[in-house]
Amino acid sequence: ISEGDVVSISGAYIKSWQGAPQLVFDENASVEQLDESMPVEQVASQISPMYKVVETGGGVDVPLEGVVIEIQRGSGLIERCPECNRALREGVCIIDGDVEGKPDLRIKAVVDDGNGAVTAIMDRSVTEKLMDTTMEEYQELADEQGNEAVEQAIMDRLIAHPVYIRGNALSDEYGGTVI
Repeated sequence: ISEGDVVSISGAYIKSWQGAPQLVFDENASVEQLDESMPVEQVASQISPMYKVVETGGGVDVPLEGVVIEIQRGSGLIERCPECNRALREGVCIIDGDVEGKPDLRIKAVVDDGNGAVTAIMDRSVTEKLMDTTMEEYQELADEQGNEAVEQAIMDRLIAHPVYIRGNALSDEYGGTVI
């Protein structure tokens, strides 16, 4: 198979390994090259319905569109473990215990397209770009008005607004997540 080939795959299946979906070919799988052409950009830009992300177990570089219906707790200014980079809860890492956290910024938003919903987790760079505000500016706001003011600013900007998200998706017993 070469880049740009259009193929039909049957008998393969999808499984997850370390949170990433994998297409598995075994002795039952077959691949047939089709006499069609389709620009890679066209395939990569097709918006997926959110319910399919959940049904198929996720995907890599999945484009989705929907409306933000909730900003979840753990959004805004957070602290991360300097060892494993996990978000701290009350200054404690579930892996490394009590640590001196390093500041970070993120958004955890529930995005719905009318047929399904996913949790979109946006890192600092995406959050700063989306909100047009830096982490340092949010830290100043939090120093003046508290962390709740940061969370409220994010909600005011995003709730009930359409968004385009693109990232690696996975699905588990808690639903779909796009990072």
